[in-house]
Amino acid sequence: MLKPGEAVGVAVSGGPDSVAMLHCLLELRHRLGIALGVVHVNHQLRGPESEQDQKFVADLCTRTGLPFVSTSVDVAGRAAIAGDNLEQTARGVRYEFFRRLIDEGRFDKIAVGHTLSDQAETVLYRLLRGSGSAGLAGIRPVLDGAIVRPLIGVSREQVLAYLNTGGFKWREDGTNRDLNRDRNRIRHELLPALTNEWNPNLTHLLGQLAHWAQDEEAYWEGIVPALAAEHLVENSDGIQIAAGSLSALPSAAARRLLRHAIKSVRGDLRGIGFGHVESILKLARSSAGSGQVHLPDLRVIRSFSELRLTTAASEVETRPPDYSFLVDPPGSLEGPWGTTLVTLKLYNRENLRGEQGYNRNCRGVLDWDKVPKPLRIRNWRPGDSYHPQGLVGPRKIKSLFQERRVAVWRREGWPVIVADKHVADNQTDSGRLEQIVWVREFGAAEAYAADQSSRVVLEVAEVERA
Repeated sequence: MLKPGEAVGVAVSGGPDSVAMLHCLLELRHRLGIALGVVHVNHQLRGPESEQDQKFVADLCTRTGLPFVSTSVDVAGRAAIAGDNLEQTARGVRYEFFRRLIDEGRFDKIAVGHTLSDQAETVLYRLLRGSGSAGLAGIRPVLDGAIVRPLIGVSREQVLAYLNTGGFKWREDGTNRDLNRDRNRIRHELLPALTNEWNPNLTHLLGQLAHWAQDEEAYWEGIVPALAAEHLVENSDGIQIAAGSLSALPSAAARRLLRHAIKSVRGDLRGIGFGHVESILKLARSSAGSGQVHLPDLRVIRSFSELRLTTAASEVETRPPDYSFLVDPPGSLEGPWGTTLVTLKLYNRENLRGEQGYNRNCRGVLDWDKVPKPLRIRNWRPGDSYHPQGLVGPRKIKSLFQERRVAVWRREGWPVIVADKHVADNQTDSGRLEQIVWVREFGAAEAYAADQSSRVVLEVAEVERA
């Protein structure tokens, strides 16, 4: 946790655990080769008692000759503004302060006084709430390489024995006896009852469970990025994953991958439990080609064989604006249709490469002499239809989407090349009739597709941007 030459800020609240940690580190500082300072956060939650805690810690620093750094924050006010609970807000305030001190170069590490007893209470609390192994990992001995917990293997009873033996003073926080708080009920009622009636070594067993879960998490942290690179597609709208690929993974890997995806979309996993992840797996494994799952701050949609994870804010979806602009082959076009370039190349027919064929993959080969001009590229629109090369009769593009199982979100901005074919003025208001000559993935229109008699051909293709 600590290396010679490091400056360590010891987070001291005034309570027994942090005071014991400070005195231990004072005894060990020369052996460890570290420099110490004391860090204190006044949460302003207990009125005069909070001020007395701060004074107690400041006086302790005066007696030990250690530098003292403190901050005072209205945690209750901040929690009210954020709509968060006091405990969560207080923790955020503390760690925000700790990281700022490290970022400013005042300390290399911050030591906090969590004990084995805290670990046992945390693991039991999370177990009762239905946490998986990530939750059962409990309190990490080292967090982000900067926050360290030297007492994580020491019980509260050992801490008190050390303080009493050394004659050290500390302050008691009366709120720690409030049995209306879940944590306090676990500490003062449930854990002692289980220890007395079931297993006197329960605190150490729960600590071992946390250690086991931490090792599991460390293993998966090395595996999941490769899984994500293989199976997840990230963009500005969220994350996509093939339902079949997800279903084919072992359940343990699939759950880990989904938790990674959820965290990537939401920013955290707060409020996400086992049942939430299972509901997404059920959607992926369903024989139905559509469906939705709503989770806290997350929406999961299935369309055909694909899943998309988006934030809940995406529920109110708006159709992206239409686009339309002239194209003048040859050239490459970049537009609001995704990550590809649409390339347009002109060839004499005899120079057309054999492997290009006619209408392969995302490309089409058009007879340049037959194609009406000028050409425009635009997004597909409801009601669009054309006669794809090789099919019988005209087809609506929406029907082609369904036949090809194109997910609904992939259709946004789908590129279509059209030509304005002049007709009699009494047939349309403008005297022109729009003709679709090429559509992404569905290829060239039958009427304009190149054949063996074509003299000059226009090849339309899509390539990923460099």
